[in-house]
Amino acid sequence: MPGGPRVVTFATVINFQKCHGMFRFVRHPNYTGEMMIYLGFALLVWHWLPFVVLAWVWGGLFASNMMAKEASMSRHPEWAAYKARTRRVIPHVL
Repeated sequence: MPGGPRVVTFATVINFQKCHGMFRFVRHPNYTGEMMIYLGFALLVWHWLPFVVLAWVWGGLFASNMMAKEASMSRHPEWAAYKARTRRVIPHVL
């Protein structure tokens, strides 16, 4: 190639002011959906063991990943306003 190799980069544009869908209400809608699915499975089985596993997964894995993502996003100037008007997982509750 003339001029050397071509480097392609992808930039992520984050606009916290124009959030659509579930992002208007919660900061982590993917975790909200997963929690609802897994809770449904646990309720279907209706045994204590799935609830213990879910508590470990939600508390250990999901919570740590959400905190890491929020720490990464906090470098954006619009993050504080977005965080103030949304909830982490459950709209108007948590």
